[in-house]
Amino acid sequence: MSRKVITIIILVLVFLLSLWAFINFRYSVKITITPGDAVISVDGKKINKNPTVVRKSKGTHTIIATKPGYFDLNQPINVDKNLDISLALAPLPSPQVAISSLPQFSKVAWIDSTSLVGYNSKDNRLYLVNVQVSQTTPLDTNSPALLTNLFVTNEKVVLFAKASSSAEKPVLKLYDLKTKLVSEINLLETPSSVSFSPDGSNISFLSEIGSNSSNLHIVSLSSAPVEQQQTFPLPQRFTYSVWLDNSTLGLVTSVDAAYANSLSLYSISNHNLQPVSVQFSTLNVSRKTGKIILHGKDGLTLVSKEGKTTFIFPFQESNTTLSTWLSDEEFLLISTDNNQAKISIINTSSGSTQQATLQVPDQIGTLVPSPAGDIYYLTPNGRLTLLPFTK
Repeated sequence: MSRKVITIIILVLVFLLSLWAFINFRYSVKITITPGDAVISVDGKKINKNPTVVRKSKGTHTIIATKPGYFDLNQPINVDKNLDISLALAPLPSPQVAISSLPQFSKVAWIDSTSLVGYNSKDNRLYLVNVQVSQTTPLDTNSPALLTNLFVTNEKVVLFAKASSSAEKPVLKLYDLKTKLVSEINLLETPSSVSFSPDGSNISFLSEIGSNSSNLHIVSLSSAPVEQQQTFPLPQRFTYSVWLDNSTLGLVTSVDAAYANSLSLYSISNHNLQPVSVQFSTLNVSRKTGKIILHGKDGLTLVSKEGKTTFIFPFQESNTTLSTWLSDEEFLLISTDNNQAKISIINTSSGSTQQATLQVPDQIGTLVPSPAGDIYYLTPNGRLTLLPFTK
């Protein structure tokens, strides 16, 4: 065998050994879970030591930690170097606390983390509520009948009621919490619902033009004259709008079929219309970040304000599924079955998931989280109840 052939064989063997070493190289991953007696598994293999050190190849791996009385934690990790990971399980929330001595509310809108405005449909009255001390004060103005939207912005209560018939007009009413003055805004069209911008300075609604186009209407709440309401023609039919930030809206086309609704992002400044590829049933918008969660057939998809989509959580939606944003990054899902509620808290940045099943004495009707992230809900009979998470 010639020296040249031997050299080639050696080089090939060195290459193969290097490739084998690269493929089979393991990084050191130290894992510490609090509390210390939590049950831990990594990639489905149970770990009997905490803290523990495992060796893992480059790529995505999954840590699962459980303990009675705590949320189950599912944490994906990306291994491309030696890691030292510390994770803490979140305690389960305490029993639900009903806010005593309050009227029954069909709608509420938060003013700040401790006070809100509630609407009682039975007496058609509005109430100012301090949830910390259960203090209720009736506001000296009645709500319009058939109240559709209730919102509080810049110390003004905004009330919208759709028209009950073609002969009537919708009502857009503003009540100033400081001055107690009431004003009304006349609308050019007759929307069935309205959407509020994050800073509370504008509302938007849509009107259809035939079957293939729409008009987007934007009304300033600070300058009420009709002539200052803006109208933007749109090249297709949309059903309703949601604000992502003060210059970008999500326009939704609803259809009478499962998971067939569509979303487009619309820029007020340049009138650019960008369709989003994912079809869905419902959506949730974070008023702080403008991020959108779409409930699709196979699970949840995160949509950025720029239109980028990321599938974040496999999930089968049901008629008893409730959802809301908890914070800038965390999203809450609750699936109810009689007196049981399966709770999932999804971190939209890290991909981690906390899950638990809780007993609930009252059926959860509508989630109404406070600005501080406390989870309140209305029961079907209008009782305001706190679901206290330990964050």
